[in-house]
Amino acid sequence: MRRTTILTVVLAAVLTASVGLSACGGGVKVNFDKNGKEKACSALSSVSDEVAAFTGGSTTVGDAQAKLTDIRTKLTSATDTKTGFTKSVLAPLTKALDAAEQKLSGVDASKSISDVPGVDAVEKGVDSAYSSLNKLFKCA
Repeated sequence: MRRTTILTVVLAAVLTASVGLSACGGGVKVNFDKNGKEKACSALSSVSDEVAAFTGGSTTVGDAQAKLTDIRTKLTSATDTKTGFTKSVLAPLTKALDAAEQKLSGVDASKSISDVPGVDAVEKGVDSAYSSLNKLFKCA
């Protein structure tokens, strides 16, 4: 009986520390301890200007491509299996970045991004995936 009680308490503590949430349709486990949340939110915050500049539609294709590369590089380098900020958690944003890069591929770098047909959809995809990560990690 005592072992059952101890096991129950340990399991409850583990479940409290690691909450399972669904991100963009897939079940993802993320660690919501203070350190993990701070690391994930710091990484997301570090690319907020790039996301805003890309999704604002007032930049050139060349600048947008550079911003997309910065977003990918910063977030990928911040992945950490201990915090739950993993490549699989980033997968929806990675796919959105891929779609955006593909849409801009071969377009004159000096052209305004707002003049690229269909760019609105990829901008929304990047913004939506980025917002989902902020919600997943409960960033302010």
